[in-house]
Amino acid sequence: MRAAVKALSVLSTLLWLVLIGLVVSSFYFAATGGVIIYVGEPYVEVEEGLLAYVAYVHVRNHGLLSLQRLILNGTLVDSNGHLVGWNETLVGSVGPGREETIRYAIYLNLTEIGSDPELSYLMEEAATLNMTVVASVVYSYLFPLRVKASYPVEWSPPLENLHIIGPNLSITGTQMSLGIYFTNKAVFDLRGDVDVHIYDAGGDLLGSGTTGISVQRGEKADIQVVISLDKPLKPPISGTYVIVFRTDMFRYEVVGEYELG
Repeated sequence: MRAAVKALSVLSTLLWLVLIGLVVSSFYFAATGGVIIYVGEPYVEVEEGLLAYVAYVHVRNHGLLSLQRLILNGTLVDSNGHLVGWNETLVGSVGPGREETIRYAIYLNLTEIGSDPELSYLMEEAATLNMTVVASVVYSYLFPLRVKASYPVEWSPPLENLHIIGPNLSITGTQMSLGIYFTNKAVFDLRGDVDVHIYDAGGDLLGSGTTGISVQRGEKADIQVVISLDKPLKPPISGTYVIVFRTDMFRYEVVGEYELG
């Protein structure tokens, strides 16, 4: 019986020594750069009709044990603190002696941004956003590690300095025309259609018009839309107009008021 107790005591001591050794080695490899997580500077690209803010995360594990439950969590916020986009990605584990490079992205739906009262200004105004990526991982099954990186990223709007001229009534009173002007500062070309709907002061539809658009990156747009009226009109006329941009990247509405005569 004494021999068994002595054996258990020796085994317990050995286990504690092993555990202490793991703790010491874990701290050593973490402190000396054996475990490195680096978040690269983000950039913007287009992917399947979405805008992607992409950052590559490099993970090096030269330690003795695996990195477990590597999670990448990122946010994109504007200068007012409004959340523009976010993404959480579970990468998994990185074994000992291995290096991994992970492509991490926050995807933005411009239709959703354009319809959000707090973010719709981004369709027409340039801004500086802040992208933060947090990498969380558990090293050697015991020690949580956390790396945080933040970068300013430039936002370039597809409809910068959007302004409207009109609508103007034709001499015959059977048509209206509306001028739409902006600069496409986005990283993509604009292709699609623009619809214009004219309403009177009571909210009744007077007429509609559509024209196709193709605006290259960095190009200024001068779009003229002709609206066929359901019946001839004479001034004075007042009401509202609704402009709908329908492109391969977004749908965006602009509502304004007019008064003729």
